[in-house]
Amino acid sequence: MGKIINYCKIKNLFLLYVLISMAVILCSVKISFALKSPKTLSEAIKTGRAYFFKPYGVNGKSCATCHLLDKNVKKGKITIKAIKGIARFFPKWKNNKIYTLKEQLVHCIVYGENGFRPKKDSNIIKYLDFYLYYLSNGYRIKVIPSKNTH
Repeated sequence: MGKIINYCKIKNLFLLYVLISMAVILCSVKISFALKSPKTLSEAIKTGRAYFFKPYGVNGKSCATCHLLDKNVKKGKITIKAIKGIARFFPKWKNNKIYTLKEQLVHCIVYGENGFRPKKDSNIIKYLDFYLYYLSNGYRIKVIPSKNTH
C-alpha cells in the first residue's frame, strides 16, 4: 500500500513539474502577431485598431476589455479613462519622471492583460500609440504637473 501512495505522489509531482515547465516555456516565448505592415494611413489606423482589440495575455483581455471608446469606467477607487482623447494627457509627470503613452501601453499589457512585456519600439506599441493619438485628434493637450512641482 505504501508503494502505491509513494508512486501516486511521484506521479503527481511529475505532472506538476511538467505543467510548470510548460507555463515557463509559454511565458518566455517571444509572441509575434502576423498583422500585415500597413502601406497607407487608413491601413495604419486599422492596424492600430486591430491591436487594440487583440488579447495579449493569458487572461484573454485586450485593451478594449477595460477601455471604452468615449466613456470612463469606475472600478472601485480607480477610474479607467475612455480612449478617445486619451493621448492629450501624455506625456505626463508621474513619480518624478516623464511618463509616456508608450510606457502606459506596456504597463497595461503586462499588468492589466497578464501578458508579455513588449518593447516600446515594437510594432504592437507603435501602432497602438498611433491609433490612440489618431483618436485624440482635435482634443486640447492637458499636461498636468503634479502638485509638488514649481
